[in-house]
Order: sequence, then C-alpha cells, then structure tokens
Amino acid sequence: MKKFKKVLVITLLFIFLGIVFGCSRQTKPLKKLIPYGKGEKFRFCDRSKGIVVPLKYDCVGPFSEGLTLVKLNGKPGFVGKNGTEYFED
Repeated sequence: MKKFKKVLVITLLFIFLGIVFGCSRQTKPLKKLIPYGKGEKFRFCDRSKGIVVPLKYDCVGPFSEGLTLVKLNGKPGFVGKNGTEYFED
C-alpha cells in the first residue's frame, strides 16, 4: 500500500507539471501594436511599421486583452489585434 501511494503521488506530480509547463508553451504572446496618427485619423502598425489596422479611426485607445476602444465617425466600438471590428448596429 505504501508503494502504491508513492507511485500515485509521483504520477500526479508528473501530470501536474506536464499541464503547467505544457500550457505555458502553447500560449503565444499577443502582437504589440502601436497607434500612429496622420492628420486627424489613426491606425495601428506592428513593430516593423507594417500596417495591421488601417488609417481610418477618429480616436484610439491602448490594447487590453486583445481589444482596443476606437471611435469611427463618432461611433464607439472595439477593434481586435487582427483588425476585426466590433461596432453596435
């Protein structure tokens, strides 16, 4: 019985460590996007200045958890780091 407990504890430890370290390797860091303004409009570029989100927004905020608050033609909405727009109809 003592040997069974030892094997069980070691097995559970390996499972726990596999989950912890396996998950940490699978998550990718989010792209760092930088807001750029030109005239009175804004866009987002990556670190190499490649345009990710086009120049068209009146106002932009910082990204948080993959979304940023924007204003387009006076209407508030959100934009994801891949350029997907979320506006109310």
